[in-house]
Amino acid sequence: MLRYIVQRLVVFAITLLGVAVVVSALLRLVPGDPAVVFLGENATPQAVAELRRSLGLDVPWPAQLLRYLSGIPTGTWGGRSSSGNRSRSSSPKGSRPLWSSLSRRS
Repeated sequence: MLRYIVQRLVVFAITLLGVAVVVSALLRLVPGDPAVVFLGENATPQAVAELRRSLGLDVPWPAQLLRYLSGIPTGTWGGRSSSGNRSRSSSPKGSRPLWSSLSRRS
């Protein structure tokens, strides 16, 4: 029984690693810069560079993936949230979750 549990945990770890690599690679293939999308087209280059640095987008993809994978055992699932500590009024237009607009249509 112990051998079965260990095998299942190994398969789980390999699956988790595979999913993380595939999803991370697919996110890198999406056109556009996430910092520009978040800040808007009228953002200054300095603001875009600062956001890219604070989100860790200025480091190579393997380093980003390694940082993410090393945070999984400790429960650090990617660092700070995309909205940080900002209030709702200072969030960019359209940053509400999709479900919030769906809940008003009923």
